[in-house]
Amino acid sequence: MVRRRQMLHAELWSLVFQHLPVKSLLQFRLVCQEWRTLIDDPYFIYQHIEYSRKHRETTHFLVAELPLMKMGGLQWMIRSAATFRKAAELTHFNFTPGYCSIHGYADGLLLILEEIQQRRIFLCNPSIRKCIQIPSNLVINLVHDLQLGLGFDHLCNDYKVVAINCFWPFEGKPSSFVMMYSLKSRSWKHIADNTPTVQCKGPQAFVKGAIHWMGCNKSEPKTRSSQVVSFNVVREAFSYVSLPANGDDLNWRETSLMVFHESLALLDAFRDHLCIWVQEKEGCGEAESWVKQYILNLELFDYPIYLKENGKLLYIRKGQGLKSYDIESHLVKDLAKTYRRRIIFIEPYVESLALMGGVNGHQLMSLPLQEMEEHNNQENQLLSVISVSLFNSFSTNRLRRLSS
Repeated sequence: MVRRRQMLHAELWSLVFQHLPVKSLLQFRLVCQEWRTLIDDPYFIYQHIEYSRKHRETTHFLVAELPLMKMGGLQWMIRSAATFRKAAELTHFNFTPGYCSIHGYADGLLLILEEIQQRRIFLCNPSIRKCIQIPSNLVINLVHDLQLGLGFDHLCNDYKVVAINCFWPFEGKPSSFVMMYSLKSRSWKHIADNTPTVQCKGPQAFVKGAIHWMGCNKSEPKTRSSQVVSFNVVREAFSYVSLPANGDDLNWRETSLMVFHESLALLDAFRDHLCIWVQEKEGCGEAESWVKQYILNLELFDYPIYLKENGKLLYIRKGQGLKSYDIESHLVKDLAKTYRRRIIFIEPYVESLALMGGVNGHQLMSLPLQEMEEHNNQENQLLSVISVSLFNSFSTNRLRRLSS
């Protein structure tokens, strides 16, 4: 009977903890060893991020930006999704400015490549300020055209990194050598079947268990992106889909991928208009799998940045700053009258406990986080107090019913 009550008690804790933000959970880890063990458990970490994905709206963006008016490297910010105001700043990632690039973001983890004398691959979790270096291999350091991707295998509860090494011979067809790294097994694996024959270009889009890149035929310079290259991290297999038809001259098209309403979306700028396509027929390699959702006047947007889930397009207008455009109501909202930064990366900020308990064979490194708004600290402290009070009340009543 005692063992049964202890099991139910742990399940109750897990249920309550799933509803709490990461900052509160980091504090609760210090209460007792039992809570620390529960919060560090890989299955609980998976449950927590699944709950966050299904029940929490996007309130913040993770942004990497480059100041245009002063020298320096990338600045990492957590910004409000509603106002784009700075909520927090990642003061540094300990990466050499100008020598690092962002290759992926999935379920709260960043994939960063640093290139100085040799290539180094890092997985970083801004929520808990932890970072690990993934062991490299000879192929990654030797090949020039390298594209990385990051995805989460929900069946195996495993983060996987894909490295695509493209070869462009003087004669013959191009080919690629693909390796996949599993964070759970801590090893690289060769992927040999149906590998890309085009250059994969980032940034990636990760949706429904698959990593997606734009595919560009480097041997035909007059043709830019011609297809989407996808890698399913569960099946560990590649697939390809053609781009939708949008004019005869592909040379003047600018395309980028993103996630919109839990589906793969394509922002397609052609001549004087911006088309937003959504892929509705998964597994179909033809251009007919795309459905044109919106057509916008490109003259209104100098630099489209990001399409939010609520249908609002973030963009920069020369001399007018950062704005938000509602593609349904056509209303424009000013977010920042002066925004002298170049946005290199922007994705919805996802809180995650991944890397919390460490990974065997990897050395954890800390990433300092500097809070920028005092009211955020006050709200977090109040939330922690409320969370503890609710937890005590809920658990006490539940345990009384179990004992009776």
